[in-house]
Amino acid sequence: ARVAARVAADDITKTAEWESIFDVITRDAAGSMSSIDMAKTVMADFTSEVTAMAGKTITPFDNLVKKSQTLKNEFMASNQAGGEGFDAFIKGAEGLQEQLDHVRKKFILPTATNEELIDKMNEQLLETQEIMTTTKGEINKLANQQKKYNKIAAMNAPAMQLSLEATEKIRLKKIDLLDQEEEGLKVAGITNEEKGRLLQIETETAALIAAKVSDDVRGLQVAVVRVKVANRLLSLQNKAIGFSAEALTHEQAMETAMRGQREAQSGKKETASQLLSADKEASKRREQAAEYAYTLKMNTIAMEYDLLAAQTAVDKQRSLEILGHTKGYAVIEQLQSDNRTAAEKGADSGRTLAYTQSGETTDKAGAAALADSRGNSGTMAERIAAATGTGGALNADTAIVSIGDKVASAVNVMQPMLELMGPEGALMQSVAAGAVATADAWSTAFTSMEKHGSGSLEGMAAGAEAASATIGAIGSMLAASSAGRISAIDDEISAEKKRDGQSAASVAKIKKMEAKKEALKKKAFETDKKVKMAQTVMNTAAGIMNFMADTNIPMAIATGIMGAVQLATIAGTSYQGGGASAPSGEIAAVAVGKRENKVDLARGNNAGGELAYMRGESGTGTGASNFKPGSAFTGAKYRASGGETAGFMVGEQGPEMFIPDRAGRIAPAGEVQAGGGPTNVSFNIQAVDAAGVEDVLIAQKGHIIRMIREAANEHGEF
Repeated sequence: ARVAARVAADDITKTAEWESIFDVITRDAAGSMSSIDMAKTVMADFTSEVTAMAGKTITPFDNLVKKSQTLKNEFMASNQAGGEGFDAFIKGAEGLQEQLDHVRKKFILPTATNEELIDKMNEQLLETQEIMTTTKGEINKLANQQKKYNKIAAMNAPAMQLSLEATEKIRLKKIDLLDQEEEGLKVAGITNEEKGRLLQIETETAALIAAKVSDDVRGLQVAVVRVKVANRLLSLQNKAIGFSAEALTHEQAMETAMRGQREAQSGKKETASQLLSADKEASKRREQAAEYAYTLKMNTIAMEYDLLAAQTAVDKQRSLEILGHTKGYAVIEQLQSDNRTAAEKGADSGRTLAYTQSGETTDKAGAAALADSRGNSGTMAERIAAATGTGGALNADTAIVSIGDKVASAVNVMQPMLELMGPEGALMQSVAAGAVATADAWSTAFTSMEKHGSGSLEGMAAGAEAASATIGAIGSMLAASSAGRISAIDDEISAEKKRDGQSAASVAKIKKMEAKKEALKKKAFETDKKVKMAQTVMNTAAGIMNFMADTNIPMAIATGIMGAVQLATIAGTSYQGGGASAPSGEIAAVAVGKRENKVDLARGNNAGGELAYMRGESGTGTGASNFKPGSAFTGAKYRASGGETAGFMVGEQGPEMFIPDRAGRIAPAGEVQAGGGPTNVSFNIQAVDAAGVEDVLIAQKGHIIRMIREAANEHGEF
């Protein structure tokens, strides 16, 4: 402008001065042209970098900053070249002015010069570059740390906590990175063509914001890991328990095998006491196995439902944060709780059942040992071992044992000695057995009375049953005493038979002892009959009271009726005695004596007897005048051994039936005859010589045989 003014005023007069001015103008023009060309190149490069950066998700601003710095340097150079060069640079750099105006507006710098705006733009781009570079480095560092945590986070709660925290930090850093990128793009003045990147940044930022995990959810996720860790420990524990349970099974199998080996070597089965001892040890193993099974089941339940509950809690919290409600989760949690409770009850029931079954097995073994202590039939040493061994009635450690058990066991121990004592031992056995029965009965009765009350129907029924048992025991003792006395008489009879047994005196003695024995038997029968009747009354009363206690009236009535029938049946029985076992009075000799053949008709009034006497018929009497033929009871020969009466044919003048109106009996010959020695049948025969006697015997052979048979019949032989 100054040169143009001098030319217009004709102030330039010298050629040299014109050349100098021309050189300046030429030089300035060249500089302006150079600035324009540089401005175009630099601005194009800057715009290209902005465009390129807009197409990347995360791109360092390195190249853009370099191009921006070059633009600044060229801009400063053009400014130094003069106003024309600076103006030419501004005009040549297409879009530069718009960019500078954008910077002026964004940072609200209305009075800033272009140089200040270029500086501001470069400063902001450089700051953005540094922040993005730093942020990207922090993200990479966090990602590397997270990779380390993730290697153990699945089964390590602290590592999971750190991993989740790193995830959250990375998320926030990525949001910062996108924010810085967006800011850089806005500073650089991205054109409309590159606005798609801004939209993409917004989308990515929204996704990162939505991916936020709350502290509550992270805490629940860590809780899930803790449950998994606990489950792993429980799984290891289950394996150990499984090994222990298997060891118990092997131990029990070995014990069974060893018992079989011991029995094979000894040739004898192990006693009930030994089996009980072995079962008590086995019971410990069974119960331990039940505990193992229970623990395994409970661990499995805990593993399943704890993890399920933890995962449900995570889902529930997410639903609350995302949807704003937790509808449906209450039902899910209740179902999980109910199922878990049912599973735990099932496990507990299984354990209880195992204990019950084990206890029943031990109880059976104990009952067997107790029964063996009461009834062992071995040697005295074996009986003592059974009584005092494990489970024996005389063992102080035996838990449930009654007085009756102890008495029975003690009696069983003494049994071999009692058997050696003969009848006295049998009596002692009966007394001991009665004591055992009485003790058992009253022990049971007292237990029932204690349980139900002595005034209750159950208590009274138990008392009646005990009374019945006591009466029965007394009856058994009386029967044993009677049997002992009868046995003593049998011994006396046996001794007498060995000593003599044939003479009249010996036979009479034996007959007397037989009669005494029969009397004792009858008395024992009557006593036993009374005892049974008393027992029937007591048992019937007990049965009625038991049914009444159960309010079973029909059965109580039926029991009373049956008891009455049984009582009548017992009352109607009678002693069915037998004939004496002593010599029956065999006819040792037949003395042919004198039989009168005369009768005094003036004094006689027994025509039938006289005729029968003369004809040699059987009967009773000392002669023809008082002879009574036959027997009034023709059925007497069928009751030689005694017995009940039913009906008999009688009649001296014709057949008649004798039917008694009450029970009776026929007394055998042993009870009505005083002697019982040899039966002598005498015949008084008068003859002139021996030939006459022989003739008489031959002629009266039939009568003699008949008389002998009748005599024998009276002694029960025919």
